[in-house]
Amino acid sequence: MPGKVIGKSLNNGFAGSFARTPDSIIVTRPNMGDVNIPFGSVLVYDGTGGVKAVDGTFTADAFVGIAGRETKTALNFLDQDGGGVYQPKEAVSVVQRGSINVVCKAGTPAVGGAVYVRAVADTGKEIGDLEAAADGANNVVLTNAQWGGTKDANSVCELVLLTDAFNEMAERLDKWREVQNRIVRMDRLASLGEMVSGVAHEIRNPLASMRIHLDLLYNEINDEKNR
Repeated sequence: MPGKVIGKSLNNGFAGSFARTPDSIIVTRPNMGDVNIPFGSVLVYDGTGGVKAVDGTFTADAFVGIAGRETKTALNFLDQDGGGVYQPKEAVSVVQRGSINVVCKAGTPAVGGAVYVRAVADTGKEIGDLEAAADGANNVVLTNAQWGGTKDANSVCELVLLTDAFNEMAERLDKWREVQNRIVRMDRLASLGEMVSGVAHEIRNPLASMRIHLDLLYNEINDEKNR
């Protein structure tokens, strides 16, 4: 059973397990599909504000996150994970950014390696399976995810999500830098304007004085002629 730690080596734990960090993003959405969503599953929006398991129409753009593992109220300790699934209409913890355990069904994950989602069923492979090896048009690469390590004896592996929120944050940072650069340019232009204004003032002062003297000289010359 995934999660047991008795033995010579410590495994990675349960699929869907995650640790909240300052930069993680976990939202809650209802399971609007007709089937249960196992912990650690790939999720897509259903079009009504909820989420559902993937189907044969899956694309990388449709990916919204991974179903996180949740401890539920139960009379029996072993039933606290609700059978390891979210039932239809049940609130789902959707991990959109951060690290989460999943089951890698095919390939050998490596740190920083590409993550693929099965889009076409095959022998022993189901739609929605997470994989570490490309299989042509049969699986789809997730552009905002990568493997965080190797899988254990139960095929559980760490998945690292860098979601659109991170990209939006980067875009906002770029815009902020652009605004800062504009402010710096405006300050420089303002300083240049003040300098030009000061230079013009300094030029106008002697010119005005020269004009006054020329006017006086002109008047004196006219007075001499009139005499």
